Amino acid sequence: FYGNRYGAYLQGLNRIASWQRSQAMVGAMAVLGGLVTLLLGGGLLALVVVTQTCGMTGVIATRLLSQKAATESGIATQKTAVLDREIVSAAWTSAWRSGIGLALTSGLLQVSNLLYAQVGSSAQLASYLLGLRLIQAINQFSQAPLYSKLPELTRLWASGRHAEQILVAKRGMRRAYWVFVLAFAIVGFAAPPALEAIGSRAEFPGAALWALLGAGFLLERYGAMHLQLYSTTNHIVWHVVTAGYAAIFMTTSMIMYPVVGVFAFPLGVLAGHLGFYSWYSAKHSYRAFSLKFMEFEGATSALPLSTFFVSAVIMILLDAAGR
Repeated sequence: FYGNRYGAYLQGLNRIASWQRSQAMVGAMAVLGGLVTLLLGGGLLALVVVTQTCGMTGVIATRLLSQKAATESGIATQKTAVLDREIVSAAWTSAWRSGIGLALTSGLLQVSNLLYAQVGSSAQLASYLLGLRLIQAINQFSQAPLYSKLPELTRLWASGRHAEQILVAKRGMRRAYWVFVLAFAIVGFAAPPALEAIGSRAEFPGAALWALLGAGFLLERYGAMHLQLYSTTNHIVWHVVTAGYAAIFMTTSMIMYPVVGVFAFPLGVLAGHLGFYSWYSAKHSYRAFSLKFMEFEGATSALPLSTFFVSAVIMILLDAAGR
């Protein structure tokens, strides 16, 4: 949380690429460190120490990058108050809405995990949480192609160069979809035999559950990217979008859990995005930029979505044949 301010600072200076490279390196270091710890016989405490040490290293790296960026940008480094009233006043109107949005999406999903942990079996819980963590990592990784362009998109909007802004957004969205879909397919096909080969006690989710998780978070990526594009107009509707999503997610999950068990949670995610979050976000960006659905999505999401569908069907058929 402390280190997030340096990440925000780097984004504001449009040093997103260097920031994300450092985060990727720290993440890779944490994974390798964790594997080495386990291979050497370390327990849970040792694993936590290693991963948290890597996390602290990431904060230090981000701080050093911020200092370097400030020097290169010619920004005077002087001690300021913990809360700068001018900055808080400018940011608060958008920040509180985004904060509510985060709490009603990621936060609510984490709460559902805690609730499921009280009623589900250990094996089912481990399998589901493994799949959820992997798809969340894929989702987060796929943000980079568009989110790294947000400062540029904001500048283009402010300067009235809207046609150029849409071209940049199309390119970023198309790459983001492909990153998500290809990672989803690679993990879906490669993870089950890999986990079996290393003797993992946590099974990879079944193909149907993995496909549902992928579909739900791919829809989230669709809605979130349109929401980010629309937010460059400085009109923030996150709190509205996520409130609708949260209501549908909770209702669907509670109704479906007694019927389908753990499938209720990815179904809730899918229903929340399909029923409100995604189309409502896209509607705002289509209107703000006078976009045509077929033309815009044909250039961005059509082919990746088709590839996702084909790969998901193949996984399910192979899983059924294996049984």
